[in-house]
Amino acid sequence: MNEIQIADVVLRLPQVIDRVKLSRSSIYARIAAGTFPQPFALGPRAIGWLQSDITDFINHCAKRRPSRPSNSAAVADQLLECLPVASS
Repeated sequence: MNEIQIADVVLRLPQVIDRVKLSRSSIYARIAAGTFPQPFALGPRAIGWLQSDITDFINHCAKRRPSRPSNSAAVADQLLECLPVASS
């Protein structure tokens, strides 16, 4: 029998911003830093992200959340990948 697989949903930037609660500039800074999923081209002037990639990013950040903070330096190190990237 053939299995029917539901295709992953493509999210556009406004939907990604709504899900991850980061600004447009923070998302692009993280992409440049390699800490956010890469978008892919939908056309000459349109990009999108797979919903599963964004969900994986959110889950990764949630797993990095400390269960009980030990000290501020350790917490900062643990969450570094999920915090906004500083702009220069």
